Amino acid sequence: MLSLICLFLCLYSCQATPEDEAIVEKKPIVEIAETVTEENVKSIMPGDIPERWDEEIEKPESNIKIIFRTEIDAPVEAEIAIEKYETGHFDDDMLQNHLKYLLGEEYDKVKFLKWPNDVKQGYIDELIAYKKGTEVDGRIVTPPEDDPYIKELEEYIAELPDDKDEYVEPVLDYDIPYNSSEYRKYKSRGKNYFSAKIIGGKYDNVYVHCLNYIPNEVSVTSFSFNPFLARITEETLLDPDSEYKEEKEKLNKLLASVSLNEEDSINQAYSLLEKLYSDNYTVAYCKKAVFSKGNTKWTQEQGRSYDGYIGGYLICFVPQSNNTLLPYSAESGSGFRNAIGNNYSSTTTNGSVIIAVTEEGIAFFSVDLKRYSSTVSENIELLQFGQIQERIRKLYDYNSILDKGYGVDRVVIEIDRMILRMTYTRNEGDESSVYTTPVWCVYGKYHMYKENGELYGTMDYNMMINAIDGSNMGS
Repeated sequence: MLSLICLFLCLYSCQATPEDEAIVEKKPIVEIAETVTEENVKSIMPGDIPERWDEEIEKPESNIKIIFRTEIDAPVEAEIAIEKYETGHFDDDMLQNHLKYLLGEEYDKVKFLKWPNDVKQGYIDELIAYKKGTEVDGRIVTPPEDDPYIKELEEYIAELPDDKDEYVEPVLDYDIPYNSSEYRKYKSRGKNYFSAKIIGGKYDNVYVHCLNYIPNEVSVTSFSFNPFLARITEETLLDPDSEYKEEKEKLNKLLASVSLNEEDSINQAYSLLEKLYSDNYTVAYCKKAVFSKGNTKWTQEQGRSYDGYIGGYLICFVPQSNNTLLPYSAESGSGFRNAIGNNYSSTTTNGSVIIAVTEEGIAFFSVDLKRYSSTVSENIELLQFGQIQERIRKLYDYNSILDKGYGVDRVVIEIDRMILRMTYTRNEGDESSVYTTPVWCVYGKYHMYKENGELYGTMDYNMMINAIDGSNMGS
């Protein structure tokens, strides 16, 4: 699988990407919003949106075929306001309140072990695994002795202090830990970070993390309770490549046997939100799900495993909005985008709170803290769907790079779904604020074939198009 991913990245990165031009003049979202007149206070939806898009485009010169058998999901009418949200902030009292409400009477019975407490050993294990090599096309490829990454790891391990257990109070610390991917960039920046493993009681070995927004460095404020918990929905089990496919029958039975009432589960989650926040939230989705129960184990050889499973509901809340478009995170868990100059890049979720409710209580809690600030514009006009189609055709019209020795002779791209949703963008120089932005999300598959017609591999291939100006917001 790793070799397939590497190949796809090589194929994609080598392509001549079309210019990131907009169909209309591209402007910052706030500037666009200021052009909307008072007369346009009701829905301004394109009038040419079909239920389906059926088309085939053959590119013989580039060995690429694009097949649109695409279901279109968009409302007939919608209120599409441009709203501004500010990044929230945790202090010690807020962190402790979250833990008290989530742990209940267990709060005074547990200890918090500063995490990670096995930093040095983690890097030693990583070095050993890297030296063993990676399987590529049925054979093990090992790195050379002078591999620069081996040297970097060895030098870094030599600098690290020995591992030790350190119990801490639930307060925001000054430093991000050594093995965090942010460590080398974000050192002491005030009281912005807490990461610990709960020791003792029913929540033994549950992880808790809290990270505050840091201007120009960390773009989110987030809190998560048990972030390594498996959350398995019906969609997960339908995926033929799911890591749970061997347990599919058992997990499907668990899903079918969930006895919790959906409305009661939502009310229980709402009750928790009311205790924690003054903000108003609305349900983006509520899905029957199976969650891992007990300790999480991970080994290099076997991957992740769990003590058992329990059924319940996975509920996603988003800040209440004047927009009637569903937020992008309801499908993907992602939704904020940077809009710096002409370039977009993914960052994080769109102010959502995700809660897992089971018969044993709250099994998972995660929040990206964003708070409503103001409405910039009551409505915004969207491009006609025909203009969006032209933009998508152009974005898929890449030059062939299939003669580079990767063994791939032909590519077939199948686009099966398009949805109109709301995501968020940032304006240059304003990292702490985000603005609601309507987008077309395009979902498909990228099939790669060898010269003999044999399928080499298939990857998800999705993109996001700004519904206001047609610019590409990433793929």
